[in-house]
Amino acid sequence: MKEPTEEKPRIIAVVGGGNVGTGVLGSARKLGAEIARDSILLTGGDGSKAHKAVKDAAVQGAMKAFPTSARIISILQEAGGLTNGGSPVRSGLLHGRNVLNAVASDAMIVLEGQEGTLSEAAFAYMTGRRLILFGGAEQALSEALEKAKREHNFATIAEQSSKLQHALPVRCTAEAVQVAAQEALATAFRTSDVKEAVDHARDAPLLASFPAVEGVDAPAYQAFLKRLGR
Repeated sequence: MKEPTEEKPRIIAVVGGGNVGTGVLGSARKLGAEIARDSILLTGGDGSKAHKAVKDAAVQGAMKAFPTSARIISILQEAGGLTNGGSPVRSGLLHGRNVLNAVASDAMIVLEGQEGTLSEAAFAYMTGRRLILFGGAEQALSEALEKAKREHNFATIAEQSSKLQHALPVRCTAEAVQVAAQEALATAFRTSDVKEAVDHARDAPLLASFPAVEGVDAPAYQAFLKRLGR
């Protein structure tokens, strides 16, 4: 009889605003800690304490809970490729990095944020990733969506993301991002419970892969995932 294969860890993205309140930061830390228990945390930050950012708080929570064993992938906006040691990935894609946060994860947990966070949720929706809205984030995100509609705030994000259209199944026009963000907010799973959110993400289909994107060393990234048990 064939032996059962070991289940690979899920890659779970945590995204949210770059200047949020202490309650949201606390939630991000708790989510990071719970994800790091047996999954891989993906964020757009590296754990810096210089800003009140969800992405960094999630890394802080993971590292505090599991200082020697936390598995973390950080996809940053600036250039430089995959750094020694495997993390972070310096993409050089600016807001185009938001597309990678979606396609490199199996599930995405979304906290309070603005148009950048909305675009990450939109790209996750476009590519079939499992979405979880955490802690009542939909209220702030809905307000941010209305503001983005009025002020055309998706234009720059769409322009910077469009360079990935040759490699990724996303529609990087401002209108497409706006529509997908609205659909994401309407259909995502909602919870304010850390364990429920992470358990729902852990149950997601195994989807993550890293595409060939100019400026990012895809083979090195795949080797990194292998070291993480993926």
